[in-house]
Amino acid sequence: MNKMDVSYASGFIDGEGYLQFENVKYKRKRIEVVGTEFTPIRFLQKLFGGRIYKSKPRITATGKKAKPQEIWVALNETAYDVCKAVLPYLKIPRKKDVAKEIVKYYE
Repeated sequence: MNKMDVSYASGFIDGEGYLQFENVKYKRKRIEVVGTEFTPIRFLQKLFGGRIYKSKPRITATGKKAKPQEIWVALNETAYDVCKAVLPYLKIPRKKDVAKEIVKYYE
């Protein structure tokens, strides 16, 4: 895993990602990234692992079908590994705070 790949991934997570941390036993620590462009989603899976799910196209307010989406999900220890790698590069304060909580929980 090189520094450039990790910094790219962190930018994508900053822009399109969702981080969740609940300090409750049996609750998952997770990172999710959803996108209609599949190349970055698949890049995240190749770089960090995790799983990719396909989302059914939703119907927009105008009645048209939206683009299909893929969702990359990293849970628990995988989310920890991702957070530990991307934390130095994250810029959005809320996401950075959640990433710190996930890292702290596992260390």
